[in-house]
Amino acid sequence: MQRWAPPGSVALRGPDPTWVTQLGDATLRLRLGAGTFERGAAYARDGAVVALSTGDHGRLLLATVCGSGRHPYQVLVTSSDDGAALFDARCSCPVQVDCKHVAAAILTARGQVGADVGALPLWESWLSEAVGPAGPTTATRMDGFTEMMLAETGLIAMVGKAERGPAGIE
Repeated sequence: MQRWAPPGSVALRGPDPTWVTQLGDATLRLRLGAGTFERGAAYARDGAVVALSTGDHGRLLLATVCGSGRHPYQVLVTSSDDGAALFDARCSCPVQVDCKHVAAAILTARGQVGADVGALPLWESWLSEAVGPAGPTTATRMDGFTEMMLAETGLIAMVGKAERGPAGIE
């Protein structure tokens, strides 16, 4: 399910990742480091998380986070199977694990859990898929993460936007 979100915020798509509510600020500071947590909290407050969805019945959190780089970063956070406040996180940024983008994604998701803001109209859902925040090189940047994402989600394939220009023709 995709929900409507007020302008300047992101709508969570999919089942609620209720496990993120177990991740308090103190837990995240300890796991990620105080500086990383604070930078991620600032990113979350500033609306840097531009796409947020879940998979595997809410146990998988996928996010697109705008950072200091030229292109947005892709974040994958998976919860532990035992329901404890444990998680594994990866990002397409140079840090790759437990970065400020991960903190922003978790904090944004935590703020969305249980929010009853209504469903998007179907046409708007389709439009958001067509003109989402991903740039023309997202598929290329995510090539290194495809195998891991397929293994983590149990999916058999991923479909994305095609490259534009000469790269798409080759």
